[in-house]
Amino acid sequence: MCQGIWRFAALTLLAASVSAWAGSSSSAATQQSQQDKPEALKPDKDTQKMIAACRLAMAEAKVVRLPGREQPLLQVTFPLYGHDSDFAYVAKALKQSKIPIDLTLKQGKGLTEDGLLQHLDSLPELQALRLEGGRITDKSLAHLANFKQLDTLSVVSDQITNDGLAPLAKLTGLQELTVQGRQISTAGLVHLKELTNLRLLRGQIMFASRRGSDAPPMLLKAARQFEPLDVRLARDTYLEA
Repeated sequence: MCQGIWRFAALTLLAASVSAWAGSSSSAATQQSQQDKPEALKPDKDTQKMIAACRLAMAEAKVVRLPGREQPLLQVTFPLYGHDSDFAYVAKALKQSKIPIDLTLKQGKGLTEDGLLQHLDSLPELQALRLEGGRITDKSLAHLANFKQLDTLSVVSDQITNDGLAPLAKLTGLQELTVQGRQISTAGLVHLKELTNLRLLRGQIMFASRRGSDAPPMLLKAARQFEPLDVRLARDTYLEA
């Protein structure tokens, strides 16, 4: 059984009969966002140059300290409308970073999966990574399994699958993990049971609206699958059912 403290932050059934859950989930997310507000720090001269280079490629960058972390992070957000060439420019600048990098990237039409993965390899200080995009696939998950330095990972894509989560079990240093997609179910989350350092596991399991009437049986099945991972989580899921 996982020795870490796992909290399942969002189990959402997108069905007409349970639409009220969406409001509750949104409220919880707002409260969590307020609690996790980062502290802005003044960058040194070298970091200022990197920040300026990021802005030339339409990316936002700043130095922050997150709650619960002593070490500052270079927090970078790459825009949805960025292209492969833009990300290559940003990655080249960030390669010089002497502080850990927290990268958020939303994949638009101009950024390919191959371009993304190629340039991520050049960021040895990458510590936190948040990816969102309709063309992020299991290929990305397999590639990210080599990023042993990651302690935070979030992947949101309807192209990732349960089987695709299996390689993430190699990231034993992960403390926070978020996975979300229409093809992800509790069967996929079971692959993560060996990640004993996790403090926080967020998952969102989306069911098609036509399955709304089947929600209770599906929750019962989910509860049984959570039992090897976390007894408290399994209990809460039984109560939801």
